[in-house]
Amino acid sequence: MNILVIGGSSGLGRSITEELASDTNNKVYFTYNQSIENAKALIDTYSNTQSIKVDFLNKAEVDRCTTLFAENDIQAIVFSAIGYLNKNYAHKVNSDSYLKGFVTNIIPLIQIANAGISYFRKQKFGRIITILSSGMFGSPAIGWSMYNAEKAYLYSLGKAWASENAGFGITSNFISPEFMQTQLTSDLDERLVEELLKQHPLKELLPTHEVAKCVHFLLKGPKHINGENIIISSGKVM
Repeated sequence: MNILVIGGSSGLGRSITEELASDTNNKVYFTYNQSIENAKALIDTYSNTQSIKVDFLNKAEVDRCTTLFAENDIQAIVFSAIGYLNKNYAHKVNSDSYLKGFVTNIIPLIQIANAGISYFRKQKFGRIITILSSGMFGSPAIGWSMYNAEKAYLYSLGKAWASENAGFGITSNFISPEFMQTQLTSDLDERLVEELLKQHPLKELLPTHEVAKCVHFLLKGPKHINGENIIISSGKVM
């Protein structure tokens, strides 16, 4: 399968790229922006990967990304990217920040998804997986209102992708992991991390490679698995 991973060079995205590239039957195209060293390391390790530089605020680079589907017979998209985030209490995040987040994090994904779906419809096959957050469905973490709001928008849009394109052999599913230690959460107070560990039923935080395995499963899954959201929270969110 030829797969495009949006945001596939660091954190969870890197684990997804590694998991998918470990299957030599896959060709994995992944985007990066600033993590050029990570991108080089992935290419050096996996011969079936190819990196694409995409700055979400660079129209030419986003447009280039939309041409990849027909050029490389891309059959699946995994959305695992965040370009801008204002971590603060909801009432302290002003409207300009929400607008910047929407322009940076949502609009480019819509452009890429629209291009992908148009190609998938012609091929009568396609897979779309969007990474969300379990905080959307349980108790949202303080200071992550903007992040969860954007993920909620993608959740609603992804549901539309699922219902509108099922007849074309296209599925759109979601994975909502609980807290993971990645670059995105690296500034979290260590005392809070320790408290999360104490309260966790498994006494260990979710590793990114477990989420990546779930992505692999959905890509290989049947067309009847569509519009579904897999919450990975060790049973804390039911």
